[in-house]
Amino acid sequence: LHNEALWGSHPYGYSIIENHTYATTGAKTVTVTVMDGDGGTTTSDPITVQVVGGADYAVTTTSTQVTVTDSSGNGDTLTVSAPSGGQIRFAAPNRYFSVNGGPLITGSSGNLSLAGITQVTINPAGGDDIVTFNAMANLPGITINDGAGNDQVWLNSILSFASGSSLQANADRIAVGDGVSITTSGLGVVRLAADTLGIFPTSTITSAQQVELQPLTADREILLGIELPDRLCLMDAELDAINTPKLIVGSATAGPINVTGAISPANAPSLVLQTAGSVTSASGSNLVTPYLSLNAGNGIGTPPQPLLTQVPRISAFTETGRISIS
Repeated sequence: LHNEALWGSHPYGYSIIENHTYATTGAKTVTVTVMDGDGGTTTSDPITVQVVGGADYAVTTTSTQVTVTDSSGNGDTLTVSAPSGGQIRFAAPNRYFSVNGGPLITGSSGNLSLAGITQVTINPAGGDDIVTFNAMANLPGITINDGAGNDQVWLNSILSFASGSSLQANADRIAVGDGVSITTSGLGVVRLAADTLGIFPTSTITSAQQVELQPLTADREILLGIELPDRLCLMDAELDAINTPKLIVGSATAGPINVTGAISPANAPSLVLQTAGSVTSASGSNLVTPYLSLNAGNGIGTPPQPLLTQVPRISAFTETGRISIS
């Protein structure tokens, strides 16, 4: 402490070290009393200090990986950005970050080098979190894991990945914004797993390998060709935004797939529908694609209402139940 009005004009002021443990975090008021050698005392005006706990976000780095984990369980918006080429930053307003167990940093992780990094993993953990991205290029692989809360991933900026690097996003809700392009190359894939998924028709998702759209929760129904609130629905215009040799809708644990409208992915010549349940279609619906692969756990179409298709090449498999295709 060096305050001439309070302590006099001693050239070195006074150095006071005091450790105190608080039961709670937040703003605290303290006063400092100094006793001189003659028994006199001087007391400071109240001083406000900010007491913080541990890091809200723990960031760990190795020679090849960066991992950020929500340690506090708050509901935050975590923004991922590239402050400059070859760097990455994680930011959440008024939260504390610690990198490799170091001192707390307010508001962000600071700039982290991506030199040699091949994988970035984001763990939202507890709380209702939103993970969002600013425009970034030449990215390593990115994996976003679903946390315990109602989490969302907003892909609302242009993202391009280094050759062979993939994007894997897992959240209750995923949104791909207007005019956004997400591009992987080489062996890189795009895998979006969500119970509610929205792809703006003016966006583009590109992979030279495959794009996978699947429910986050096992047995979640997939509706193709209709839009309903709080359901996993994919419209034809959304599928037209995907540029890939192979488009996979569903997974080995997905619920039934119901085709309710015309589906003809314009930029994905191979369409795979995969489910642990059944694949069915409503009257007036249609699947149009150069190649269609159907993998079901409990039947494809029904004799009264076969699965309606216009497909020159098709393969179909079901573990149980009938296959009825028209």
